[in-house]
Amino acid sequence: MLDLRKRQILQAVVEDYIATAEPVGSRTLARKWGFGVSPATIRNEMADLEDAGYLDQPHTSAGRIPSDKGYRYYVDQLLEPEPPRPEEIKRIEADLGARREMMQLAQAAARLMAELSPYAALAVVPGLSPSRLRRIHLLPVDESHLLLVLVAEPGIVETRLLELGNPAGQGERERWMEALNQELAGLTATEFDATALATIRGELGTNLYVQVMDALHEVLSDAGEERLLMEGVANLLRQPEFQDSQRLMTLLQSLTGGSEVVEELRGKSRQPGVTVSIGRENATEAMRCCTLVTAAYRAGGEVVGMVGVVGPTRMEYRRVLSLVNEVASELSRALGGA
Repeated sequence: MLDLRKRQILQAVVEDYIATAEPVGSRTLARKWGFGVSPATIRNEMADLEDAGYLDQPHTSAGRIPSDKGYRYYVDQLLEPEPPRPEEIKRIEADLGARREMMQLAQAAARLMAELSPYAALAVVPGLSPSRLRRIHLLPVDESHLLLVLVAEPGIVETRLLELGNPAGQGERERWMEALNQELAGLTATEFDATALATIRGELGTNLYVQVMDALHEVLSDAGEERLLMEGVANLLRQPEFQDSQRLMTLLQSLTGGSEVVEELRGKSRQPGVTVSIGRENATEAMRCCTLVTAAYRAGGEVVGMVGVVGPTRMEYRRVLSLVNEVASELSRALGGA
């Protein structure tokens, strides 16, 4: 058990790092938080916290950052959740109260969480019908590869790694994206027009065209009995932790791969209330740089799915836990399961 001063210093390090994404030093803590002791005393306390596994020191001369253990202690022992603001609650109630079909409700819930937080949002639903393409993104990975991100209704996100014959510049990628979205957005796989496809083949070239169309037909076909919906992928692009395109690609491929993540979420549905999985607590390897905050929603008294938020371990826990709880509760009420 940590004494009061160590608890205060750990809380300060966690909250300062969440706000700045920069390692926190003893002088910064003394200036911002005071604690009534010298920077040297704070530095010694931080060293003790590091020895106990609550803090990490990424560089010899840098400050400290929270470890997974430090975040866990913060969430379990120090966190004071911040309820959604009144206008946010009104919006959640209005958006979810205006729908009755489970698919529409789950999609709206994920979209709300992505819009009210700076992270990606997830929803697990029992089943999907054939989907319409919403948006296509092409993200650079290296000179030889692009990451194809397909966003389909209702909130399905799939990724595929594309091989390039020749390096592509930003202007070329944007031209390809414009052609794909202009010709295909809003359509199901069976509605693709031959003329539009010929235009796209001319822009992309045969090799890239075949890869993109194979992915589109797979994503837009029937999705089976249970599916993971995702919103707010672009939010992750704005997080410093995911400026490394390889890390982001690995995470998105894991999230959109389906079965492994859905199985992990299914296991969490048996736990009451909001669950928080931090870093290495996540079973999926690619998720171990992330925090996953989830809650089950009900219909007819039975758990039918999950909603959640995924982001870096450097997450705004105070807001996110309350947001996920509020959305799951309102979703259950809308489905008659609260």
